[in-house]
Amino acid sequence: MFKKKSQTEENKSDKSKTQRKILCCIKKLKFRVVKSTAAEPTTSEVEEESEGSEVEEEDVDQLQLMIDYINQDACEKADEIDTKTAELFLTEKAKHFEEEYSKIYEYYDKMETKYQASIHRFAANAINKGRLFVLRARANYVVEIIDEARGTLDTIANPQNQKYIETMKLLILEGLLMFDGF
Repeated sequence: MFKKKSQTEENKSDKSKTQRKILCCIKKLKFRVVKSTAAEPTTSEVEEESEGSEVEEEDVDQLQLMIDYINQDACEKADEIDTKTAELFLTEKAKHFEEEYSKIYEYYDKMETKYQASIHRFAANAINKGRLFVLRARANYVVEIIDEARGTLDTIANPQNQKYIETMKLLILEGLLMFDGF
């Protein structure tokens, strides 16, 4: 199967053809310049030159076409360079944008993490304060109960108190019954 020539291959072959034409025209012009400076033309040379003027006009036309082609090619190259530069600029701009976006995202992600940690610390501190409050209240209640028991014990432990005498008799009796059953 035949392969199609790509656009760049065709441009290269066109360029090489134009380069060959330019070199050929330059050689012709150099030859004429050398020939014209050498000596006075003879009649056959004059006839050739009259024919050569037509050829020169064709050569000038060809040179002008080549110059136009070179200018057009240069303009196309300049446009390609401008396009590539614009693409490169947009690529670099997008890359820079992505870098800055990721930096900002990371910064706010860290800030959110710090915020969540501070909320967690605050909640833990509140829970601990609540626990301490409950423990203090329990301790105070225990102290109050102990003080009340001591006060009641002081009133009961008075030997003049009838309740004390009865309690002591019952304790002694219980002790004897335990000793007897032993």
